[in-house]
Amino acid sequence: MNTLRTTIRRQGLAGGLLLAAVLLLALVASIPAAIAADPEDRVRQILEDASTGGTVGLYLKEVNGPVIAAHNESFVFEPASTIKALIHFHAMRQVQDGAMIDGDVVTLDRLIPWFMDQTGSCPDLTTQGFDTLQNGLTAMMVPSDNRWTQAMRDFFGDANINATMPRA
Repeated sequence: MNTLRTTIRRQGLAGGLLLAAVLLLALVASIPAAIAADPEDRVRQILEDASTGGTVGLYLKEVNGPVIAAHNESFVFEPASTIKALIHFHAMRQVQDGAMIDGDVVTLDRLIPWFMDQTGSCPDLTTQGFDTLQNGLTAMMVPSDNRWTQAMRDFFGDANINATMPRA
């Protein structure tokens, strides 16, 4: 697991997919020995039980080793969902540090722009509105609203978010 963590840190933002693998590895590791004989089936069942109707999948590979478990491995999933934790961490670090953006302090009450008119996974960026950072972070994390993920990336900047990532 330490090798996997070290690899994620070295991969940067592109290692977001590996972050998902770490979370799944923790899930597989927590399966009781009695049902660990077929962990792929058990993890698939857990994912399907937790699903709200969408496609579920996993791809768990040992670093420099074999694939441990896979389900819907050829389905293209939106990698932004694996990056949201880093974006949220970066935002909270900016609040904690009292960072300044465009001459104003970053607080949870700070109004930031976002695009309100798209309900799918990719915002079309036409109808701009404003809401608090706190509401945006909640919407990004709880219902996984990709409009807010993009708004956070635009507000904080990808280079700044990448710089927050821990390095080995």
